[in-house]
Amino acid sequence: MSDFYDVGQEQKGVQDYRIFILEIVEYLAIVAAAAFIFRVFLYSPFAIPGYSMSATLLPGDRILANRFIYGPVVPFTHKRIFNLKSPAMGEVVVFRDPSAQDHYSVKRCIGTPGARVRIENKQVFVNNTALALPATAERGSGFLIDARYSPRDNMPEFTIPKKGDYVNLEQVGLFEFDSYASLVRQENPGTRISETADLTVNGKVDNTVDLSDFRSDKRRKDGTLNFDAMDWLQLKNVVNFLEARNDSLKYGFRRTLYMDGMKLREYTVKSDAYFLMGDNWDESMDGRYTGFVSESRIEARASFIFWSRIEGDVRWRRLLRFI
Repeated sequence: MSDFYDVGQEQKGVQDYRIFILEIVEYLAIVAAAAFIFRVFLYSPFAIPGYSMSATLLPGDRILANRFIYGPVVPFTHKRIFNLKSPAMGEVVVFRDPSAQDHYSVKRCIGTPGARVRIENKQVFVNNTALALPATAERGSGFLIDARYSPRDNMPEFTIPKKGDYVNLEQVGLFEFDSYASLVRQENPGTRISETADLTVNGKVDNTVDLSDFRSDKRRKDGTLNFDAMDWLQLKNVVNFLEARNDSLKYGFRRTLYMDGMKLREYTVKSDAYFLMGDNWDESMDGRYTGFVSESRIEARASFIFWSRIEGDVRWRRLLRFI
């Protein structure tokens, strides 16, 4: 009788052990599923590596970004299931940077679809109304750069495209061409997009102009400048260089965009676009240089700083600071 009792006790102990293991596995699975749902659909952490958003965000800051606010995304894709709201002017957004090989970047939304934007002496105007930047934004030095040489402090007015807008690519300026070319790439992933540029003199193509004394690493093997490999600002610098000769000739560039080898003369925008800038005026590589960002690439809205550390020191005053 006692032998039967002892064996029963042993079997019961093994069963209890298995149940305990199963409960642990079930608990861990629930925790993992909850963490996955939280990270994919609700909030995701991001680290701030540089100074483009200082002093709103600093290197070493770790933020939580709200993924749900613009609408849930299908896991392991960038396709939104449905839209809840669109990014608003002034919001700090996390997006897949089209100019940095899908690296995530953080910038402030300055202009929404259809808005007219211009910059005059480090002041942004949206639909002719001056935009007030937050107190944490670094305005930089008092030195101003002319729009002929850089878009940093001055930019002529342009309109941010919205879904359904039609654009004639043969009638836009250098900045707009690069901006739309970037938008075409963003809206047509997997499609081969290329572009060419030809120098014009008094309205006629002439790529034989002597530019041997122009400093540039964008040169072909024969030593001639490779205009096709230049962005809009580099091409503009070529025009500035030629115009400085004071030879009374009018210089410009004729740009052409190709999609899968076919010349693209006109394009209809597939989704809304936005104009984004960093809060660190002088040190941010943003929409002033790279153009528009498609709404499909905006992933989340930056919500608050949950951790901040630099060189081993914790910045306690920055913790739990809302953005």
